[in-house]
Amino acid sequence: MNITFVMTERGQGIKFKTSKNKGLDYGELIKIPKGDKIVMVVSCDDKKMKEILYVTMKGWASRFLLSDIKIKDAGGVGVKCAKITPKTGRISDFVELSRNKKLLAITGHDEELGFKSDEVPLLRRGSTGIRLFKITRLDWIESLG
Repeated sequence: MNITFVMTERGQGIKFKTSKNKGLDYGELIKIPKGDKIVMVVSCDDKKMKEILYVTMKGWASRFLLSDIKIKDAGGVGVKCAKITPKTGRISDFVELSRNKKLLAITGHDEELGFKSDEVPLLRRGSTGIRLFKITRLDWIESLG
């Protein structure tokens, strides 16, 4: 079964069957409160996508099992996938994982920070995560790759 997972900057996420919701605009996939926006949308086979790894703008990261999130209909509020605080910053990017990968975080000043996905502990969804990188006040994590 193909599924789609959507996550917002403030840590809300929703998982739904892709076939039921084809043709929807991004804004229709999840109810987004004022001041929030969608970080990324991924679609793939439910059997292949096992984990989600996210990183925040201030260098915090966490992994959680995608099976922790129940399949819902698109357009709902979703569930809390990450605890976002002023200390952690908003979610910058996330990747889906099926095995250990080497990843690269890119900062706003084009600095490249490499790490392996298994360096980030597998935690419950809704947790703060760990401080993966020490980011200066004038810098931020832009994306993952």
